[in-house]
Amino acid sequence: GRYTDCREQSERALALATELDNLPMKFSAKFMLASALYGTGEIKRAIDMQLELRDTFRGPLEAARLGAAVIPASVVRSYLSWFMMEVGLYEEGLAHAEKALKIATRQGDPYSELLARVALGRNLLKLRRDDDAAYCLQVAINLIDQYGYDPALPHVVGLLASALARTGEAAKAVWAVEAWLARGLQDRTGR
Repeated sequence: GRYTDCREQSERALALATELDNLPMKFSAKFMLASALYGTGEIKRAIDMQLELRDTFRGPLEAARLGAAVIPASVVRSYLSWFMMEVGLYEEGLAHAEKALKIATRQGDPYSELLARVALGRNLLKLRRDDDAAYCLQVAINLIDQYGYDPALPHVVGLLASALARTGEAAKAVWAVEAWLARGLQDRTGR
C-alpha cells in the first residue's frame, strides 16, 4: 500500500534492468511500476505500461516464466483487464481477461488461472453477465481451496456473493460468506 515508495523503487529498478537489458528484471520492474501507478490513480499510464508488457509477451514469449511465480503473459493481461475496468473499458478488458485465462490453462498454471478468473469474474459482473461471473468465480474458489491461495479468498467470496445475489441465489451468497468466516482464515489474508 506504499505506492509512492513502490513507484520510486520500481523506476530505479526499471532503469537498471533497461541498462542491463535483462528481460526478467524489466518485466518485474515494469509490472510493479504499473501497479504503483494504478495505486496512485495514474490509470492511463498504468494501462499503457501493461500494454507494453502485453506486446512483449506474445508469440514464443507467451509461455515464458522468466523465474516468476506466475506466467507473465497471463498476469499482465489479467491486470490490464483490471485496470481497464477502472475507466469503463469493460469489453476491451474482458478480451484481455479471456486471453489471460487461455494462457494460464494452456500452461497448466493454477495461480495464473486464479488471477485470470478474478479479473474475468469481476469484468463479467461489470457487464451484468452474472451467471457467467458466478460460474467463473466458483471455479476460482475451487482453485483457492485446492491450492491454499487463502489471501485471495475474501475478495473472491465477495465477488461471488454479488454474482449469486444478482442471479436470485442470495441465500447461497450469504452461505458462501458465512462459510468463509467460519473457517477463520481472516488472519491469513494480510491487509
